[in-house]
Amino acid sequence: MTLACGQALACDCPRVKEENWLPGVKKNINRTEFIFLGEVIRSNEKTFTLKVIDAFKGDIKADSILTGDSQRSGCLIIPNEGFWIIYANSVEGKLIEISLCGISRELTGLTTSTPPLVLEKASNASIDYEEYQNLHQITLVKNWVNEYALLTAYRNRQQKKVQPVSSKDYLAYLAIGLSAMAIVLSVVSMRRR
Repeated sequence: MTLACGQALACDCPRVKEENWLPGVKKNINRTEFIFLGEVIRSNEKTFTLKVIDAFKGDIKADSILTGDSQRSGCLIIPNEGFWIIYANSVEGKLIEISLCGISRELTGLTTSTPPLVLEKASNASIDYEEYQNLHQITLVKNWVNEYALLTAYRNRQQKKVQPVSSKDYLAYLAIGLSAMAIVLSVVSMRRR
């Protein structure tokens, strides 16, 4: 008989409900030092490197290169390569840590992710999984659009304390909003086919 011992780590994280996403976003804004849209350019089992695309909170700028690791705790995310919305804290001023209990997530396959099937209907009712998946995809896109608007508003409130927002910024936000709406409309039209 062989007996092996090791350290076991478990994370007890309350899940943010997709149907009521914005309160979870607000909590995570208050709990993290950095919030940004980033591209993970390198990732392995313990470390990652990413490039900041758009910063919402913290003393970071677009095009900054950041590194992180998961060696201090088992409740940290090592993101895959792709585009992510990151809610993170710094460690000793050099590395960032992304908590497994936060809402950081990959955006690359946002509309192709498989939804968790929650069986809330009566046992004798049938569930149309394709319709359920389409509704889930619409919810994910809607949540991301709302989250992006909330994060942009947060950043703008912080910047107003430092500098006024120019009319060019409003045009950029309008373009982003129209692009997001086009995504939602395309998902809805795919659902109707």
